[in-house]
Amino acid sequence: MDARYRPAMSLSIKYLSQSCFLLQTESVNVYVDPGSVEDIDKLPKADLILVSHHHWDHLKESSLSGLSKEGTLSVGPQKTQSKLGARRRVVSPGESLTDSGVEIRTVDAYNPKGTRLITYHRKGEGVGYVFGIGGKRIYHAGDTGLIDEMKSLGSIDIALLPIGGRFTMDVGEAVEAVNRIKPGIAVPMHMLNSDPMVFKKRLEESTSTKVVVLAVGETLAL
Repeated sequence: MDARYRPAMSLSIKYLSQSCFLLQTESVNVYVDPGSVEDIDKLPKADLILVSHHHWDHLKESSLSGLSKEGTLSVGPQKTQSKLGARRRVVSPGESLTDSGVEIRTVDAYNPKGTRLITYHRKGEGVGYVFGIGGKRIYHAGDTGLIDEMKSLGSIDIALLPIGGRFTMDVGEAVEAVNRIKPGIAVPMHMLNSDPMVFKKRLEESTSTKVVVLAVGETLAL
């Protein structure tokens, strides 16, 4: 992914549910982690759907099919294969692909052993995504703990990070993730009962990263 040339174009990021976002430019619609999504019939059809792992809150078959059109590519790891659409790509961490003008790299997403009572997301079963859209490099972390691989993501403009703590990073771990990644903007997701304003306050007091907290249905326009 060549970071030297980034053509200017508008990009919007709409928060739909849990870890689900619609990223949209004038020419492409990308959805990530389509769990339960309301008012699907009012949303634009997907050119590309990226799925981090098979759990129901990140992949609901009716949501994926409702967002798809003929030619939509759905991408996900092995355990998502049976729910992906007709045009599909099964991936593991460390792969690269391009579709609909979007350059995509799959990265690790897992809970390190010892950080939770149960290692709920095992290494190699799920993925995060680094992808280029609208002249920006986006990191969608998927369901992950704080992992060393975050240090080698490269330049990231916008990081979409879980903060809920039960199955993913908690607020403190997500703050440390931002310190490792150093994105221009951080957007919390998969919040469960955690307070995103605590995340925002801690980061904006100690880093140059801007934190944008989106409610379901809200859009960040860039």
